Amino acid sequence: MAELRTDKPVEREAEPATNGAAVALKALGKAKETKASSLWGDAWKRFLRNKLAIVGLVIIAFIAIPVIGADIFQRYDPAASQYERGPGSPKLFDQNYQAPSTKYWFGTDGQDRDLWARMLHGGRNSLMVGVVVQFIVLGIGVPLGLAAGFFGGKVDTIISFVVNIFYAFPSLLAGLLLLSTFGGNIFWVFVAIGIGLWPPMARLVRGQVLSIREKEFIEAARAIGVKSTPTMFRHILPNVLGPIIVSVSFGVPQAIQIEAFYGFIGISVPPPDTSWGQLVNDGFKAFQTNPVTILLFPALAIALTCLALNFIGDGLRDGFDPKTKNR
Repeated sequence: MAELRTDKPVEREAEPATNGAAVALKALGKAKETKASSLWGDAWKRFLRNKLAIVGLVIIAFIAIPVIGADIFQRYDPAASQYERGPGSPKLFDQNYQAPSTKYWFGTDGQDRDLWARMLHGGRNSLMVGVVVQFIVLGIGVPLGLAAGFFGGKVDTIISFVVNIFYAFPSLLAGLLLLSTFGGNIFWVFVAIGIGLWPPMARLVRGQVLSIREKEFIEAARAIGVKSTPTMFRHILPNVLGPIIVSVSFGVPQAIQIEAFYGFIGISVPPPDTSWGQLVNDGFKAFQTNPVTILLFPALAIALTCLALNFIGDGLRDGFDPKTKNR
């Protein structure tokens, strides 16, 4: 007779409780890292396929290397007149605005100063304005845009109100008033241009944050108690770097053009220092009765630099746009 067996349910060892939010955050974090690395890699490949962007890089390198190393590439002191005063020398007035030659590659200006040297040092100031202004734009626009988009509510209302005030007041007019009051120092040139260019950056970052803050990995970070500041700067900011970089690449030529305008009307860097905008102003006053190259060279330098930076900006924009993946 078969024995009756009553199988009792085997008690399994209790599995340790697993924090679902932590697991989700870990998995999403790995997915995010993979996606980020793929995004940057794909963006770089798409950028390299943009021929105009590569041309822009070559032009910028061709201009930036001698400009940055102006003290090495200059042939004469940019602030010193090169008048010849020996016996038989031409009159001092006749030595002004000399045409390009083997002695003076770009000619001389109205005080017989070497235009090649002044182009190099003026270009250094113009490029420095373009770069430093973007640091001001990033320093103001990014934190405010992050705070407005992430916190929302009253914080967003207050920051958006401030941004709208700056939008309502013409930035060029604000810069003119500021430079007219505190001018005579390149620091105020930076400030005058920077205060007019940060609001678009703040709006851009705010819009990007609004679309990211509801993503799953942000919800997971909140679920495990990650504080607001680390969430903004460690999880949200890296995901908006692409649009920020593209905006900066277009902001540099914009700042150079604004400085050129201020230099053209004579309220930019103080003499004997100079910038490309001031050299255009000097050439504009004298080119009708003197060699046209005194106007052509600085104007061409501004045009080529801004064109090259715009090419690079277009390449970066296409690089970070997934829709261009198969182009």
